[in-house]
Amino acid sequence: MINKVQKHEQEAVLEILRQDPSRSMFIDGDIHQNGWETNYQEVWIDRSNTGIDAIYLRYHKNLVVYAIHAIADAEALKTFIHGLSIQFLSGCKKHLELLGLNTLQTFDFRAMYFCECKEIDNPITNTQVIMAEPKHAKAIAEAIIQISEFAEMTSLEERVERITERLSSGKGCAAIILEGDKVIAHANTAVETDHAVMVGSVLTLPTYRNQGLATQVVSTLTKHCLEDGKIPCLFYDNPKAGSIYHRLGYVTFDTWMMGTKR
Repeated sequence: MINKVQKHEQEAVLEILRQDPSRSMFIDGDIHQNGWETNYQEVWIDRSNTGIDAIYLRYHKNLVVYAIHAIADAEALKTFIHGLSIQFLSGCKKHLELLGLNTLQTFDFRAMYFCECKEIDNPITNTQVIMAEPKHAKAIAEAIIQISEFAEMTSLEERVERITERLSSGKGCAAIILEGDKVIAHANTAVETDHAVMVGSVLTLPTYRNQGLATQVVSTLTKHCLEDGKIPCLFYDNPKAGSIYHRLGYVTFDTWMMGTKR
């Protein structure tokens, strides 16, 4: 049976998420940042006789899944997902498998290696790398829009506003390398909880590549996260990028599946 999380159930849900901080990061982080129910976010639990089998969080048109046991009523889940009119569904591979293949047949999935770092290996110290401040937001945004894989229908002004807010509020941080006033390498935290943090938007401008700059910003940001008592995590599907992360101490522990509705 699927129902919205009630107030008396909230602590039980949070306790499940705390036990697995890396895999539960997106649900945990969104709950702490946005609450249990808004016009763009809702949280449900799927219960059976064994207790809570799964937790589902909708953020706008995205549904994130955290599953503990195989779902008893796959048809009810399929109807539930269809009723949400979502465009994207994501979660760890082993969790999505617990939903039943029939539930997922209307989505095309992209598989990403899911890594975490509990102790940094071969940390790289480079005085060029600094932690970004709100004054760097425009230069960061100008660097990001030059990278095709980060392209989205967002204006430069909106990106600057979003980055400024995150850096000013402490909801995120970034490590950067500057050349003059230009950001030439960058990595930031995209999602944060009390226990884990997602590293993303790793980039080096095209004319500055093959100098180890991406390794340097990721190393600095990883060290910053660990010193803050949080486990840094990241996704990748590019083997070249993966070799950078593994040299720094990141270990692949799961596969993250990102599904787009057909």
